[in-house]
Parts: sequence; structure tokens; C-alpha cells
Amino acid sequence: MSKHHYAAALAERGNQVFFLNPPNARAQERFRIEDVAGVPGLRTVSYRPFVPFVIRFRSRPLFDLIVAAHVRWLLERIRVTFDVVWCFDVNIYSDLRWFRAPLKIFHPVDQVSLPYQIDVAASADVALSVSNEILRNLQKHDTPMLRVEHGLATEFVVLAERRMEQDCYRKGEPLRVGYVGNLLMQYIDRDVLLRLVAGHSEIEFHFWGARTSVESNLGSDESSTAVAFVRALEAMPNVVLHGPHPPSVLAQRISDVDLLLICYSVSRDPNRGCNSHKILEYLSTGRVIVSNHVSDYSDKPELIEMMRSTSNNDMTELFDHVVARITDFNGMKRGRARLAFALDNSYSKQIDRIATFASSVIAQNKLNHVPASPARR
Repeated sequence: MSKHHYAAALAERGNQVFFLNPPNARAQERFRIEDVAGVPGLRTVSYRPFVPFVIRFRSRPLFDLIVAAHVRWLLERIRVTFDVVWCFDVNIYSDLRWFRAPLKIFHPVDQVSLPYQIDVAASADVALSVSNEILRNLQKHDTPMLRVEHGLATEFVVLAERRMEQDCYRKGEPLRVGYVGNLLMQYIDRDVLLRLVAGHSEIEFHFWGARTSVESNLGSDESSTAVAFVRALEAMPNVVLHGPHPPSVLAQRISDVDLLLICYSVSRDPNRGCNSHKILEYLSTGRVIVSNHVSDYSDKPELIEMMRSTSNNDMTELFDHVVARITDFNGMKRGRARLAFALDNSYSKQIDRIATFASSVIAQNKLNHVPASPARR
């Protein structure tokens, strides 16, 4: 969702933003531009490709020729000279120079491993990512790189600001644990999560996120194992499955919990547990977080109580340790540290950081390309 939030935040600053949707082979119209309601300056661009884009799995060079032609075709119809192209996609646009923008930003938020994904950085002026692990895979190119944290959406900024004004934490009776995320994701550590819930019947566990493939707008594991996992949660008397909610509602719901939980299997996670956008949303509550190992937060022990290794074998012990001292972990000093970090990573502040970095890169490039004066020749 980060690209949607960045698009809206840029438009709110007075920019004209065109959000290019993924190609839709079933679209009724070949090309369409629509205004986004409630966000002046933001438009979506939708289009139907001339040939099936599945060809990228068979012949990448041919696919690139087709996409380059498509980009030229789109630019002719949009009729705008762009100042910036900001690309989050790692699979479609192999060369950002196709967009003819003076500033080209490559911003992968998930792991890149295939050569054509990594090589997008070669055509970019700057490369950004939410994880140093992702940026390390781009280091073969000399593109200037910046690690920038996930952004915090407005609804959660409001929550964090409100929490900053509150004086103290009051322990819930019973204790409430929250989890946010698609329950069909295949890299959830299902065995550990079920063991945590089953072993703490005195605690309420609240889950917000897709329970079925119909509720999910992302890739889901629809295997019998995933379905059995959701059914096992449903059957537990201390579990409430709320289903997915928009950010405006979710920010209100998770504000009532005592503890927030992340439970991924790092070995199965395609991002190797390096980071997660839900962490900032969790931090915006000020409440303690118990998590599997998250490499990009391993140097911030004041923010997350995490496993020291990539194994979750001892997560029950960590969970019990935090629950036994929940008042201390949710004390004002620790809570405000979480809130301050969350507020420092709003989308508006991320745009400021990125703009400063890009400006320095542009200035350095101009300095490096200043023609030599006659005296210096």
C-alpha cells in the first residue's frame, strides 16, 4: 500500500500525480484516466495491454520491447511531461529511462533477486528501500541508495499524536493481544501462533485481516493447511477474528490492545523477516510488540521485543516474559519512544527525506559534470 500513500501525500503537497495501475488484460477500455475522489491532483491511469504480459516469463528481451512501446504509447495519451518517475514495480519496467523524466526513482519494498529486477537500479538516479537487505542486492550498480523506513498513514499519525497526550497505561482485564495481517499468508508461523493462543486461555487474542481468499487483495495460500489454520483459530474460545478493516477503522480498533504480535517464519518469508509495514502501525499505539526476528530493527531494542535469532522456538518464553511485566513494558518512557519513532516516519517526513537525498544527488552530479574552464584545460 505504500505506493498509494506516497501518491496521495505528493498530491496533497500540490503536485500533479498520475498513478499508473498494473496492466489489466480484461479492462473494457484500452486507456482511461480518472480523478481520485477526495485527493485533488491525483489521477489513476488504467490500460489494457496489446499482448498478454505473461510473455515476460518466456522472453524477457521481447517483453521489454513491448513494454517500452507501451510506455511511449501511454505518454502520448497522458500528454504530460513528467519531472519524476517513481517506480515501486520490480517486474514490468526494466528501464526507467522509457518515461523520459529527469529524475528516476526506483523504490522496491520487497526483496529483489532476479537479474532483471536488480538491473532496474541501473537506469535510476536514486534507489530507495525499506531494508538494507534489499539495498544490498542493488549494490552491483553505482546508483546512490538510501534506506528509508516504511511510511505511517495519516490515520495512524492521528492515533500516535493522541496517545502522546495521554498520561498512563491501564492494564486490560482481560489482557488483549492484537495481530494485524492476512491470515492466509503462507509465511505465518502457524504452529507457534496456535501454541501461543492455546497456552494462554486467560488472554483475548484479536485478529484483523483477511480470513478467506475473497477478503484478500494480495496473494494468499489457499491450501488445506491455511484453511485449517484459520478454522483452528475460529474454534478457540479466546480468539476473535474481525476480518479486514480500512486504516481509519483499524487505527481505532488496535488502540485498545495491551500487546501487539508479529509471528512470521523467517525462513519462509520471502523478505527474510527484514521489515514489515505493520510495525509502524503497531508503534503508533505506543503498546509493546512481541515479534519474530526483524533484522532492520535489531539495533532498536527499545522499540520491539523480538527473538534474537531467526528461530521462533522460544517465542512462548518471550511472550510470557512480556506479559508478566506488561505494565513496565507499556510504561510512559517506553511508550513514548515507540510513539516518537512512529511519528518521525509519516509519509510527509519520508518525502522530505527523499527530496533532500535526491537533491543532493542531483547537485553532486551537476558538480561532477561541470565543463572544465579554459584555464584548467
